[in-house]
Order: sequence, then C-alpha cells, then structure tokens
Amino acid sequence: MRFAHTNIISNNWKELVDFYIKVFQCVLVPPVRKQSGKWLEEGTGVVGAKLEGAHLLMPGYGVNGPTLEIYQNSEIESQTAQ
Repeated sequence: MRFAHTNIISNNWKELVDFYIKVFQCVLVPPVRKQSGKWLEEGTGVVGAKLEGAHLLMPGYGVNGPTLEIYQNSEIESQTAQ
C-alpha cells in the first residue's frame, strides 16, 4: 500500500497553493486542472459542479511521490445558499 494523494477543497485554491509552495516547498505539477461534467456532478452530488485547481508534489518523496490536490468548486456557494 502506498500513500498517493490528499484532496483539499478551498475557497481560494490559488492562495492555498501559494501557501503550500512558500511554506512547505511543495512543487506545482502542471497543468492547472479544470474539471466538470456529469461524472463530477454524480460524484459530488452538486448540480453544475466545476472544479479548478492544481496538484502539488509533496517535498521529500521525489517525482513519483504523493501529491496534494487543491481544488475550488465554483458551485458550492450557490448550492449551500438554497
């Protein structure tokens, strides 16, 4: 068994990515991710779900190490306000 990734949902993915890069020396793994579609709606239970974010390689593990997946869902606020 191997630790592969941790997913974090943020209100501001760009700020959080910057924090992890500056404080913990994580490395950005391009490209920026933009995900949407029926599969995401079904997986999250959020109609119109759209994720944007990035993967960061955690320090100390090399290029095949675990990543942090930091995303922001553009539809969370509108769904919870209903």
